[in-house]
Amino acid sequence: MSEFDYHFTETSEAIEKYLAESLNTCLAGGFIVESDRALILRYLNEKTVCAIGALNTSIYASQSRTSFIYFLLNQARDFMDKTEIEL
Repeated sequence: MSEFDYHFTETSEAIEKYLAESLNTCLAGGFIVESDRALILRYLNEKTVCAIGALNTSIYASQSRTSFIYFLLNQARDFMDKTEIEL
């Protein structure tokens, strides 16, 4: 996570737990594949991405764990396309 995220350590632990549970649930349910999971995690670890902001936005916009993960996946793909970072 980027330096923007260190100000939210207490909140980020709960969000990271929710992210991990959501990724595992979607992976186990067949909604995503391992490469999707890896892409989301890579996106969130990019230095120019405020992971807490991306996670909070997706949590508030989603109505389920699956839609939360799909929001993140779309953000990750869009970011990688715009920055021309190879998937």
